[in-house]
Amino acid sequence: MFGNIAHALGQIKSDVARALEPGLIVRVCRELGHTWRNRQLDPVSTVQAFLLQVLHGNTACTHVPHLLGKSVTGEAYGMARARLPLELFERLLGEVCNSLRGCLDESARWFGHRVWTVDGSSCSMPDTPELQAAFGQPGQQAPDCGFPVTHLLTLFHASTASWASRAARSQAPAEGVRPDEQATTRAAQSLDSQTTNRLTSGHSLPSPLVIL
Repeated sequence: MFGNIAHALGQIKSDVARALEPGLIVRVCRELGHTWRNRQLDPVSTVQAFLLQVLHGNTACTHVPHLLGKSVTGEAYGMARARLPLELFERLLGEVCNSLRGCLDESARWFGHRVWTVDGSSCSMPDTPELQAAFGQPGQQAPDCGFPVTHLLTLFHASTASWASRAARSQAPAEGVRPDEQATTRAAQSLDSQTTNRLTSGHSLPSPLVIL
């Protein structure tokens, strides 16, 4: 499987426009009401540059214009990326995942069930009032001396390793609910109604595999 992933990544790097069509990017931007001027770093070029940056190991912004083949600065690229709404990236991710849904539902089932892998992490964020209110900070940090922290949990298709869903939670889970259970439920609820029913009926979810 790793050889197939490396081959697929090589194809995307060599022709990023084929993996994420310009027409899709423009359509989603217009649906979101995002406006822009036609210049070197329009939304299409900026999204493609961001994809290349990630695929090259989160390389420095100063290296991205070279990958894109454009005579712009890394600072200009960073400013162009900051102008794009976060919802644009969320919608594009959803569009790509939805296009794979048919093959994922039928691929490598275990006794008829879909199999997903679970992975979790956490990250700190800028210390702003909005993020502090939404996520809080670890209890061992003194007030005004730390950063907001969120816990992330993601579901991946076990056979293809494609992204399926994710959930983020604050430092304080619901009363009586283990943090891992709460995050797993939220991440999996977007898959389909059958998944939601299984998760809300008291079934225990094994880790790191979820069988649905």
